[in-house]
Amino acid sequence: MATTHFVIPGTVFAWNRVKSGDMVLLKSGDHGDLIINNVGDHTALVNVIPENGAIITLNRLVINTCTNLVFNGKGKVTIRSKGQTSADVPLVSVLGGQGNVVQWCYIHTAASRTGWQAAQWLKARDGVFVAGDDCKISNNTIHNVRTGITLRGWSCDAMSNTIDGFCVDGIRMLADYTTAADNVIMHSFMGNPNNHNDAIQLWSASAANPQEGILNGVIIQRNRIFNRSTAPGGLREMQGIGCFDGVIRRALIRDNLVQTDHYHGITLGVAEYCTISGNTVIGSDPAGIRQPWIMIGTNKTNRLSWRNTVTGNKAMDFKLTGNYTASGNQDLEPTQVASLMPMDALEPLLSAVA
Repeated sequence: MATTHFVIPGTVFAWNRVKSGDMVLLKSGDHGDLIINNVGDHTALVNVIPENGAIITLNRLVINTCTNLVFNGKGKVTIRSKGQTSADVPLVSVLGGQGNVVQWCYIHTAASRTGWQAAQWLKARDGVFVAGDDCKISNNTIHNVRTGITLRGWSCDAMSNTIDGFCVDGIRMLADYTTAADNVIMHSFMGNPNNHNDAIQLWSASAANPQEGILNGVIIQRNRIFNRSTAPGGLREMQGIGCFDGVIRRALIRDNLVQTDHYHGITLGVAEYCTISGNTVIGSDPAGIRQPWIMIGTNKTNRLSWRNTVTGNKAMDFKLTGNYTASGNQDLEPTQVASLMPMDALEPLLSAVA
């Protein structure tokens, strides 16, 4: 029979008492580091939620070797940096296990980035790191971080999140069969001047040498990506969707809107059997030199791309090499951008910079 448990801030809770099908209610207050170990199995979900009316703050959330645990913040949980926790420690970590979910949380290093310079960005925390399999990160608001979401586990999803303000990458997809869908990713800032910030960056983290890795079966669809480094607030140029190391195979990249001020709108170094379709890749600065393209090329190993399909896209330029099929694509001029993304539609994004 399912049991309801209560977690009170400042007390030790015995997570080993929680069984599959149970519900865990968080009492209002600051829970500090919430570390959940070895909870759940394959028979039923474990739900961890705020008690009705509760407002929760955490310094970090760790879900360690759990199965089918759903942490639902319900818009009432804020996970923020506090004290001297190292920038190398993510605000949310899902380590091992499978089938876990983190959703509807506010996740940030600090609520405001006003006045931040490169030194403050370099001290920012990573948002969410996922190393379990079949996990889902959804409907979270993540801002003022180094990297927003890292998918290191097999078949994990990042869906319907807003990532606003980062200094490394918005989303990293580093394992096979991961999905990034329906996310909003915007506002890239200067941290390390040697880093090329990306909205979505891909490579296989399981390979000893990234140049020799093969990333299989990823899906990137219906994301909205925006950056304009000429806007007030210290933004930096941002690459859109890119796989620059190793081989990407059987990827589906479709129906994304990428509006940025860097050449790399959608770029796949070595691609095999990939589909790029229905995307709109346009410049956020019509007067800028760097207008974004859709590219399939070669990487540092000079391996050729093979049997890719590029259909129904709109972009400022197309640079396609290797063996591919292309049809129904439209090569845009800077003067056409305003009709695709009018300035009044950009105002909410621009006003969110500070």
